[in-house]
Amino acid sequence: MDKLLATTLKALLRKDFWEEYSDQLSDEIVTNNLVRTMLGVYRNCHSLTSGDVTLTDVSVHVEAHYEDERKEELLTLIEELEGVESGADSVLRDSLSKYVATECARQATLYMAARVGTEQLDMAIPAELVQRAMDAGEGIHAQVLDLDDAGLPGETDIRTNVSPLRLSPRLDSVLDGGVGGGELIVFLAPPCRGKTSYLCAVGARAAQAGRNVLHVTLEISKRRVARRYDTVLTNLNREEILKAPGQVVLARKKMKGCVKIKDWSYQATTPSDVKHLVKRLRAQGTDIDMVVVDYLELLEPNRRNGKWEQRHAYGQLGKDMRAAAVALDVPVVTAWQVNREGTNLDSVGLHHVSESWEIIKHADAIIGMNQNPEELRNKTMRLAVLKQREGTDRPEVYLHSDLDRCVIYDKNYGPETLNDKNISLGGGSGGTGDDDLVVLGGTDSTLPPA
Repeated sequence: MDKLLATTLKALLRKDFWEEYSDQLSDEIVTNNLVRTMLGVYRNCHSLTSGDVTLTDVSVHVEAHYEDERKEELLTLIEELEGVESGADSVLRDSLSKYVATECARQATLYMAARVGTEQLDMAIPAELVQRAMDAGEGIHAQVLDLDDAGLPGETDIRTNVSPLRLSPRLDSVLDGGVGGGELIVFLAPPCRGKTSYLCAVGARAAQAGRNVLHVTLEISKRRVARRYDTVLTNLNREEILKAPGQVVLARKKMKGCVKIKDWSYQATTPSDVKHLVKRLRAQGTDIDMVVVDYLELLEPNRRNGKWEQRHAYGQLGKDMRAAAVALDVPVVTAWQVNREGTNLDSVGLHHVSESWEIIKHADAIIGMNQNPEELRNKTMRLAVLKQREGTDRPEVYLHSDLDRCVIYDKNYGPETLNDKNISLGGGSGGTGDDDLVVLGGTDSTLPPA
């Protein structure tokens, strides 16, 4: 018996691990007949007790219910388990996840080997098994919260890692502080209304306040994105920035956090790619607190059935991106285009979301970017809360919106809100081992040659 299987079977004696993982180890997933039988024994033993199961319990059950060769095989397996150390919870959980992933991958391989070249091959089945293997390898836990243990209001936070958008105090108040970990917020607008500038403004102000931001660009180059961030940090326009590189350097160094820009322009990039990049950056020492994706519509879903219409692929994409936010416990801020009907409208609504209604279902908040020609001339933007989960308030907030200098603030509060205590400037950090990443913030800031 290999170490992974031994550790897995030893871990499943514990009630908490059994409740988390037993449903993932069904008969159609586990390939070894003896192991399937042993898991059936475990299932019966766990049904008889509210606590952990012991190997003695398992032995008694085997003695009472099995005969001959199968009985001897099970008792031999139990003897081998007696010498296996349990280990720390993290080790056990890692072993369980790897075992589930291994079995799913093995089943996918067996299915393909038996049917490749025949009419019985349905690629959706091994694709689903591979996806389950990937999910299990990342650890999907089924822990539940008893209401009695949930704490009283005010004692515990129901949302983690909440980050204000810092575009408007009124807007952040309506969103109950901003966007939280595991949440997806979408700016909805026609082309050329400033989606990228607003995403950069949210990312830059988060970094000024001490957040480490990963900005994924899927359309424009990382050099141009870096210039947008520099514009937010300095409030200098394109020509002025070229004449004042010293101000750019100073503004970057004063950030409390950092911005890392990944250029995946027009590549087949998925939410899983984004998630794994965040994990790699965290392993390198940068704890990413916010992810900005410009923009969601240009990603590909983690898996795609060839029979899907485009709207179904978009729906799966929204689900995948939200799942990545949950797995990473980070806010994801992104944008989505309107449909053809909404392209020339001054104000947009949920019915103008292009292609897929499911995006509306998966997003925690959707903010419409509204502007008529006169407002454009007067540098005014109306942000309308079209959807949010934290209440029923759906205000429209009027912002001063000078996109040439990225000066954005709530007209009811004035530009002083840009320098409140939440975004006061300070030191910074940066640096990465990835040559494809541009880093803004701290003394290790990098930028490709102009």
